[in-house]
Order: sequence, then structure tokens, then C-alpha cells
Amino acid sequence: MFFLYLKSSRNFMELVPENKNYIIRTPIISFIKNTPDPLEYVGIHRSYVVHIDKVTAKHNREVIVNKKKLPVNSLYQEELDRLIFQP
Repeated sequence: MFFLYLKSSRNFMELVPENKNYIIRTPIISFIKNTPDPLEYVGIHRSYVVHIDKVTAKHNREVIVNKKKLPVNSLYQEELDRLIFQP
């Protein structure tokens, strides 16, 4: 199963696939460290990690994933700019 994006809130992480959300008690850094393929996901904000293939649009301050706007922090902008998205 893959996730469109992950949203962190303190020690909880919301996993968002296409059909149903899951909330687990673990920091987002644990997911990042243990993901099988770290090239599939990229951090865009302190609280958000997105599946690269599911980004449909990229702007300076936000990305669009499944018609949802997610914020992009300036600290992550350089890494995001290096990626080429093909919607």
C-alpha cells in the first residue's frame, strides 16, 4: 500500500491513501527512516511528506496531491525544485 501523503502532528502521523485515512502513534521521522524506497517520498514541510508520483502540480508555496493543497516550507523548496514532476 502506498500513501498520497503523510501529515505529522506531534507524536501522531496521519497516513493518507486514496480511500481511507489512518492515524498511528509514531513520529514522521520514523516513517522516513524506515520507508522501503526513500526516493518515493519527499518532505515538503516539517509536518508533510508526499509521494512524489502523486503530486499533480507544484508551486512556490504549495503542491497539489489528489486535489488537496499542501504547504511547502522554504527550507524544503530547494530539494523540491530539483524534482521533475510529470502529471
